[in-house]
Order: sequence, then C-alpha cells, then structure tokens
Amino acid sequence: MELEPNTLERAAGYCFRMSAEDRDRLKAEATAAGLTVQQLFELRLLGATKPRVRMGRPPKPRQDEELPIAG
Repeated sequence: MELEPNTLERAAGYCFRMSAEDRDRLKAEATAAGLTVQQLFELRLLGATKPRVRMGRPPKPRQDEELPIAG
C-alpha cells in the first residue's frame, strides 16, 4: 500500500493522556476557532504558522443535527 505525501508527513501517532474535561475544552476551543483538534495541536504544540488543509474523510454529522427524511 502506497501512502500519499500528506499521509507520509503525518504517519507518526502519539497518544496524549488528559482528563475528559480537558478533552472537551480543547474540542470546544478548536470548534470555536473553526479548526480540528489536530490542527489546534499543530498550531500550539508544533509551532505551525497556519493549519494544514484537512485531507481524508469528512467529519461525522453531529447527533443533534436534524437530518432530512427520505420519502
């Protein structure tokens, strides 16, 4: 399986342990800024100057989102 260039740049994973409250706070901060948590981490922890364009699957729809009824 050949990896795309963007995938190669982000192939290393790192587990970061935190409380559920901290996780929720970071998610809320990222959402308020129009970012993903990954992008927020890259900006804050890695010193990126701008967030990377998100590649891959689109985000899952929120559970409280109203979906149209097919008929």
